[in-house]
Amino acid sequence: MNEFIFKNKGQSKSFQKHRLVKDPIKKTLFLKFLLLAILISTNSQAQRVYRNGILHTDTLSKSGVAAPAGYKWSEIQNETGNTTESNINIGPSCTQTAFNLADDFTVPVGQTWNISKFSFFAFQLNATTQPFEGLYIKVYNGPPNAGGRVIFSNFNTTRITTFSDTKIYRIFNSLVPVPGSTPTTTHLIWKVSSNVTLNLSAGTYWIEWTIKAKNSRVLNAPTSTVKGQRTPWSASIPNAMQLRVGTNTWSTIVDAGNPSSAPDVNVEFPFEIEYTTACPNTVDVTNSINFNDVKAHVSITTADNISNTIPNSANVIFQAGNSIILNPGFKTSNDVIFTAKILDNCW
Repeated sequence: MNEFIFKNKGQSKSFQKHRLVKDPIKKTLFLKFLLLAILISTNSQAQRVYRNGILHTDTLSKSGVAAPAGYKWSEIQNETGNTTESNINIGPSCTQTAFNLADDFTVPVGQTWNISKFSFFAFQLNATTQPFEGLYIKVYNGPPNAGGRVIFSNFNTTRITTFSDTKIYRIFNSLVPVPGSTPTTTHLIWKVSSNVTLNLSAGTYWIEWTIKAKNSRVLNAPTSTVKGQRTPWSASIPNAMQLRVGTNTWSTIVDAGNPSSAPDVNVEFPFEIEYTTACPNTVDVTNSINFNDVKAHVSITTADNISNTIPNSANVIFQAGNSIILNPGFKTSNDVIFTAKILDNCW
């Protein structure tokens, strides 16, 4: 068995050309890594999960405090090397009747997604058991504040299906700026999911959601948090929005930074979409556009000198039946694990 394992715990890593090909022995490859912009053709339906970002940053805070056993921190970040400025927004409100949130996602060219589940993330101060009663969702074919048309909605009837403890606590930056904030376990993040039946062809869509609490207290949604970056990783400019229900006014969400002199940065939300789609025969990875796995029946090839790297803390699998070729320019960021497998099991 040929096996290639790469776990990056330090600086970013650039690869010279690597080629993994099929022979009579199954070959498997591991790393922690990114994803796709795809050119595809056909075949069996593959079960997939689209992830719009990540939450956890480490089991140790920047100040060296360990998270409780079995848990991780989602620590508000500062740019690597900047010891005077950090983010400050622990999470915008997503409380039903007060605020709705929205973010976009793209179904790649040549694909149709048969969506079965949407999942979002939220917390309530000091809640140790799940505090949720309802989840309400709309999907638009464009920005909800700029002419997008609703193509799916359950705003009249809650579709909440499951709740689960993510084993992640949201915390403020524990080190930057000095003296930092002491890590606490008062913001336990929950995953809130809803089963749906929705088919989407290629295109960019917007999803709007809001969550109802069992009590009358505020619910918050953590933003995508990438280690060592104030601005979250995104395929395009981060553009998440919030609707103030009382005035029916949309606004782009920004993190104003700490101290107040720090520049504003836009945010993204780490929602998930479970779906099936036809598995391609070949995939050409032409850009670093998400935290998702790439699968093909025959081959996966990265373009020469891709400008974007695999995002920090990403965990992604490449899986193909015959060959995986990583051309020069393929890079990983900090704390990345990338797994590449020669295995035609795309569905």
